Amino acid sequence: MLLDVLAVAVAVLGDGVFFAGLSSLTTRAAVVQVFLVLTVLVSVLLATSQEERGRAVASLAQARAALASSIDAALIGSGVLVVDGPAAGRRLHPNPALQRLLGVAETGEDGAAQPEVSWPAHLRPEDVATVRGVLEELAARTRDTWTGELAHVRADSSLVWAQVHLSALPSPVAPGLLAGAGDGVALPVPGAPHERVVVAQLLDVTARKDVEAQLVHLALHDELTGLPNRVLLRDHVGLALAAARRSGALVALVFLDLDDFTQVNDSLGHEAGDRVLRVTAQRLADAVRASDTVARIGGDEFVVCCPEVDSAQHAEEVAARLLDAVGRPVLLDGRLVAVGASAGLTVSGPDDDAGDLLRRSGTAMYAAERSGRGRTAAFDRSLEARADRLVTLTAELREALVLDQFVVHHQPVVDLVDGAVTGCEALVRWRHPTRGLLPPGDWLDVAEGSDVVVRRGEQVLRRATADLAEVARTERPLKLHVDVSGRQLAAAGLVDAVAAALEASGLPPHLVVVELTETHLLEVHGSLLADLSALHRLGVEVSVDDFGTGFSSFAQLVELPVVGVEVDRSFVAGATTDDRARAVVRGVLGLAEALGLGVVAEGVEDPAQAELLRGTGCRSAQGYLWSPPVDLATFRGLLHAPLGPPARTG
Repeated sequence: MLLDVLAVAVAVLGDGVFFAGLSSLTTRAAVVQVFLVLTVLVSVLLATSQEERGRAVASLAQARAALASSIDAALIGSGVLVVDGPAAGRRLHPNPALQRLLGVAETGEDGAAQPEVSWPAHLRPEDVATVRGVLEELAARTRDTWTGELAHVRADSSLVWAQVHLSALPSPVAPGLLAGAGDGVALPVPGAPHERVVVAQLLDVTARKDVEAQLVHLALHDELTGLPNRVLLRDHVGLALAAARRSGALVALVFLDLDDFTQVNDSLGHEAGDRVLRVTAQRLADAVRASDTVARIGGDEFVVCCPEVDSAQHAEEVAARLLDAVGRPVLLDGRLVAVGASAGLTVSGPDDDAGDLLRRSGTAMYAAERSGRGRTAAFDRSLEARADRLVTLTAELREALVLDQFVVHHQPVVDLVDGAVTGCEALVRWRHPTRGLLPPGDWLDVAEGSDVVVRRGEQVLRRATADLAEVARTERPLKLHVDVSGRQLAAAGLVDAVAAALEASGLPPHLVVVELTETHLLEVHGSLLADLSALHRLGVEVSVDDFGTGFSSFAQLVELPVVGVEVDRSFVAGATTDDRARAVVRGVLGLAEALGLGVVAEGVEDPAQAELLRGTGCRSAQGYLWSPPVDLATFRGLLHAPLGPPARTG
């Protein structure tokens, strides 16, 4: 029966012709042969399958080993973390890359591989709660992944930042070997069966975080001194105010500006100026408490925030201590450089914010500078009113430049012997649209604090030289005296402005006298000395205005290109009634004669003063005795005859 079945099977598989003419015996023999052939074929096939399977298994093992080796050597650390059960979140089973990232040994003291590390032990305390909450969500299946950046404390206590990616496996996995988890490396699955596990991947981003920290530091700190800048200062002041509202204490702000710092840059160079700023920053930092903030918010401007101040008097004591610290000379290359500062002080009120304190302390500082420098001014409401005036007036002055509201008037300089007009001083007036003609006393202090005075000075130079060039063509050549402000002296381009005005007007340079005050004479250094020398080479004369009110030395009068002095009106006014004032006038005249300098007496208002000056040898004077400052047309009318009795108009 079996042979019949096999025969039928072979016939079905074949074409049936092979058995057509065979006898029964022959048929049986053939079936046996076929059976043997099939047996051999099956055996061969089985042997081939086992050999290929062996080769495949070996190849797979090699591939897995190579992959594991490459992942172990990669920068990405991987590990498996149990997120439920009694050891939830504590047992991290790492690959070698993760062990290297955390700085833990790959083997223990006995040489055996360390199967797990404690992840919480490598986290900062402030991050543990965050990680615990994430793991609880992963365990509860309310989230499947989480990505964030966490700082880890390595075994050597150094800090490493890692970008962490946590991926929960879709279903609990029995203990054993997890192949292809996360980064593809075979990882051990710890714990009891069916625990929920998470694959953790950690990428070292410490280098990027260091760069980011540096960028943040640069954004919040002054590069030269390392002190907080204005942005960080406002943040610290805001925090101090919030704390003060809770405690009932005060916050004090001291705004300091270095006096005459531009002199250091001009005379010694910007590198020396930078050294002075660094020394100043360190001295301020040494003079305050650890809770105070010292910030540099501008070129030579520093602000100190003092939280938890008891009273306004306490704040004043702090400001005095800071001025003392800054006021000590700085030793630069064996040379002592004098440094001083003006300070503005304000204390907080209940509703103040950081902007209020910064604005008020700055207002107080400017008041201190105007009062003589080297001083401290405490803010009060009157200063705020003056600050409002400053803002309004500055805006109006800028508009006056655009609308051409500044006009030049001329006050004659008279020969005391024959009364002839020998020159004039160009004096500017502001034709205000609502307040009329304003003298400099109403606005010059504000203009001096802005660039308006420089642009206005250039405008006066152009118009005054044009006026005197016209007078020289139609009447006779006269000397033109032009005041130069401190701001103009400090700004670049004074010589170019004078040269441009002379070229445009055609006025000969020797007819122009540039006047600078005796106070400015004391500040002659660096670029200013170069400017005065350049003016001298140009043919322009230089005279010292308000002589006797400063402390210039004889050496300066001899060494600098100065051709004359002008006696200050305060001495002229008292010369007829005060012996000391009269002695000063005579002393100035004697000194000028000895040095070969010309003299002009200012502010002569009555004949007795003119007679006294004439009797002491003074040849030239100006004042209301002869004429107030007048417009060009009126001034030209004064040139036709010697001036007579005092004119009291204007």
